[in-house]
Amino acid sequence: MHIKHLTSLAQAEATRTVDLSPSVGWHSPIFEPAEWLSRLKRVRSAMAANRLDTLIVTGPDNIFYLTGFDGCGCYTPQFLIVRGIAPEESAGVQLVTRGMDVSAARFTSWLDHSTVWGYDDSFVDNGERHPVELVAELLKRLGWDQGTISVEFESVNFTVRAFRMLEEELGKHLVDDKRLVNWVRAIKSPAELEYIRQSAKITDKVLEAAIDAVHENARQCDVAAAVYHAQATGTTEYGGTFTAIPPIISTGSDTDAGHLNWSDQPIPAESPTCLELASSRHHYHAPCSRTVFVGSPPKQMQEFAALCYEAMDAMMAIATPGHTCEELYFRFNSVLATKGFAKLSRVGYSFGVGYGPDWGEKTFSLRPGDSTVLEAGMCIHMIAGCGDAWSFQTSETVIITDGEPERLQGTARKLFVKETNQCKAEALQVEIGNELVRALSCPLGLYDVTAMNMVAAVTTQSSSVMPSPC
Repeated sequence: MHIKHLTSLAQAEATRTVDLSPSVGWHSPIFEPAEWLSRLKRVRSAMAANRLDTLIVTGPDNIFYLTGFDGCGCYTPQFLIVRGIAPEESAGVQLVTRGMDVSAARFTSWLDHSTVWGYDDSFVDNGERHPVELVAELLKRLGWDQGTISVEFESVNFTVRAFRMLEEELGKHLVDDKRLVNWVRAIKSPAELEYIRQSAKITDKVLEAAIDAVHENARQCDVAAAVYHAQATGTTEYGGTFTAIPPIISTGSDTDAGHLNWSDQPIPAESPTCLELASSRHHYHAPCSRTVFVGSPPKQMQEFAALCYEAMDAMMAIATPGHTCEELYFRFNSVLATKGFAKLSRVGYSFGVGYGPDWGEKTFSLRPGDSTVLEAGMCIHMIAGCGDAWSFQTSETVIITDGEPERLQGTARKLFVKETNQCKAEALQVEIGNELVRALSCPLGLYDVTAMNMVAAVTTQSSSVMPSPC
């Protein structure tokens, strides 16, 4: 099949003069073929239930979920076309992407090379033409332009312009898929859950690095640098992938903003720093939040932190199949209400595969009115916190099982407290004083050289951390 401005990966391979076979496999599909076909079968089942003949997927997370196709080229339009009825399980799927990204399919995807198409660069950032025109032509050539065609109305990667042009080219009304693939993704397979568990282990490393990096006068950007390093290096067994959301780090009054970028400002004494971080293993995320207070946290904040963990435990006690999302929300807030607190925003959401700008799956949330019934295999990020003159934030990532929910994070569930420079200086002064008393109380010549060297060392150290006179 020949379509002007579209070249299949098979056609490109036929004209290639360099053998790339030695490199094949290092980015090979991360699941067995049966896993991919199972997902495709579930999507087609949902399409049949909604009487959809053809589905056009544009979100990189959903394209990855169904095909394994990966890369950083999703800033240009990409389209996965799924036909509801196909002669074989693996048939009835076509991928259209930018020409220079088409080769990524040979390294990451299970798709047959004849079904992967690349459009030429004259369609990139062109106000007069759009790749969706070629998608329409491909649909017509395949005979897939008949029947009901659905697109992802809620995808941030599908613009109004693309929608209007596709309707015009096909001469028909397109219907909303109502996040069909996202809802299929809500129930994870055992293979997916294993990657999420691995991601959670990396997140523990990330949180450890971030908490260690938070101290008085540390710049928020330096904390972010420690986070990025830990996210990429992962564990000794496996590394991490880039996360869908950058590190969310806020300090002091800035913590009142829910999703603020870090700055290059130093962290002041007597202030909280809220961390909402994650890691990613093959794009499977495991987010988690903790709070670090530099100084002496107010009594009310300590009490609220303890209350939050009590509320989280109460919510997790009913996080089992059969309960609804809103039941968890009300259980959480019933505990907060005993001390006069309330969390008006949602207290959790579904997560899994994620590409920017979100690691959430945009399906169910733990909030009033959400009657979604929990099922085994769902993954939920349960997040709590609030404040006025201060803010506290904490969260847990869990897998819904047939029994109790599986908690994924190993990081301590507490408000982390760091000493201020003033406290460190005072502690050193006490240490110096104790050593001097010991030295003066010893008979002449009996005070060992090691102890004298220690006095000199701590004296030198104290001069470097002693606060300047006001």
